[in-house]
Amino acid sequence: MRALCSSVVERLGATWGGLGWVLFGTYLLGWYLAPDPDAGAMIVVVAVVLLLLWWTVDVIDQEIAVWQIVLGIIMLVIGGLPYGGLLRIACWVICWTRLRE
Repeated sequence: MRALCSSVVERLGATWGGLGWVLFGTYLLGWYLAPDPDAGAMIVVVAVVLLLLWWTVDVIDQEIAVWQIVLGIIMLVIGGLPYGGLLRIACWVICWTRLRE
């Protein structure tokens, strides 16, 4: 599995990180960029699914420790609660600045 994830990340090169940022931005701003609420919901759902897939491949490629994965999941769950939105952003920033090589 690691070889497959590494080959995907390697093939995309610098585009891999940019793709992550685009997915995260779409996830955060999808509600605001959509022409109506239904389209916004669909954009956000698709962005979340693709972002979770991106994050999974990245975690496998970077060989992140299990405790860091669990902590990230806890932060994302808390971030999903009312008034927890900043924790989702913090989770992404921590992942990007501390865990990625």
